[in-house]
Amino acid sequence: MPKTFDSWKSVLTAVCGYMHPKLIVEWGPGLSTDFFSSFTDADVYTWEHDKSYYDKVNSKFKDNSRIHVNLGIFMSKDLKMYGKRSPYIAAPLLFVEPNTVDLAFVDGRMRCDCLIMAKYLIKEKGVVVLHDAYRAYSIGKSVYTHTYLDEDNGTQLFCKDKKVLDSIVNRIGCR
Repeated sequence: MPKTFDSWKSVLTAVCGYMHPKLIVEWGPGLSTDFFSSFTDADVYTWEHDKSYYDKVNSKFKDNSRIHVNLGIFMSKDLKMYGKRSPYIAAPLLFVEPNTVDLAFVDGRMRCDCLIMAKYLIKEKGVVVLHDAYRAYSIGKSVYTHTYLDEDNGTQLFCKDKKVLDSIVNRIGCR
């Protein structure tokens, strides 16, 4: 099990080196947002559920016109039922069209649901990256046919197109 917050780095380096993404959706900003800001010229739409962390991240990127930090409230204090959490998952639809996203990075809350939404958002040659993939996210993972788990880093790739997956995995140097 990885012991760092950036165990995804080798995978994202391979993905971004292959794809040169122009549009990224991210659930759970942090070091990955820094990475996208520094190593891509993509527009990044990211969601954070915690108000104080959102304030910190939003302040950091306030002058970067490519990084769009959003507060994704997913559960009201009064309505803690599962069905009331969907605004966090569906929030990207306010900013991006389905089948237009190059890369979706899932590292936030409700990862199974985010994985399902990510499949709806990515292009045919798009990629979804799941951080901490060793956790139990079987329902979200099950919607993908083409997948690769980087066991050393606990990061998993999902693609609609097997050729894209194979090309990225070859860049990682695994398989």
